[in-house]
Amino acid sequence: MSEELRRICLLCLQEKVIQNSHLLPAAFYPDLSEPTAENPNPAIVSKEVAFQSSRQLTADALCAACEHLLNSRGEDWVIRHRWQRKKGFLLREKVMKAKYFITDGSLTAYHLAGLDNVNVSKLVHFATGMFWRASLNVWTVNRIKKRFISVGKYGDDFRRFLLGEADFPSKAALCLTLSGQPEPLLLAKLPHSVTRDGYHLHSFTVPGMKFDLAVGNQIPAKFGTMGLTSAQNKVIFVDDALDLLVHESVRKVTRNTRMVAGLRKHAENHRKQQSEEPNS
Repeated sequence: MSEELRRICLLCLQEKVIQNSHLLPAAFYPDLSEPTAENPNPAIVSKEVAFQSSRQLTADALCAACEHLLNSRGEDWVIRHRWQRKKGFLLREKVMKAKYFITDGSLTAYHLAGLDNVNVSKLVHFATGMFWRASLNVWTVNRIKKRFISVGKYGDDFRRFLLGEADFPSKAALCLTLSGQPEPLLLAKLPHSVTRDGYHLHSFTVPGMKFDLAVGNQIPAKFGTMGLTSAQNKVIFVDDALDLLVHESVRKVTRNTRMVAGLRKHAENHRKQQSEEPNS
């Protein structure tokens, strides 16, 4: 048996036995595999690199109690409701039963008022946990330890929210967009960031779901008035063009990396299939 590793847990800040923690929950990896492809390994993309590998991204970061907290307060629920090849997309099915919605082109906003079977608090906790973990300087990529995003001075606010010690930070807003396609693009885009005027926009994507987190003093009103953390309108978006937008962002990465050709071919085929679908 390997020797237990004791150090400070980065979530509860207590000295504990530390676990090997995942950035992307392990349950998502089978969804990223394409069994019929030449390279069936999961496709993982960040802002700088793209690769296919059976190896999962982990780091020694959290204690067992904090791992359980993240699972029970968000991850388990999201995993049960995610897109799955043989089971469909339970979350989207529930969201599209909402009575109130607004449509703009390919994008539809579903108002969650009265929709008790969509657990917004679980979605918020899951996404916040992903963004917070991505901000830790513990992840090894190409033998270099790094963080994927920086949440700056708000890091401890998010940490305390995850522990249940504080409300969701007032200088942040979270949105969720679901793919409207029967089969979404089979890749994960790890948390990454862009700087806007007065705020930072962090995003990550798993098959069928894209989470956006705006953080800063000048968050646009659209984030505060419509989204998962909005006090006015709890909304989830469904976008028929989401996978094409994700594909285009991946193409920008692949131009400057040694990305596996099979992943590029899969993305191109997916784009072609969607563009050839007849308009309903």
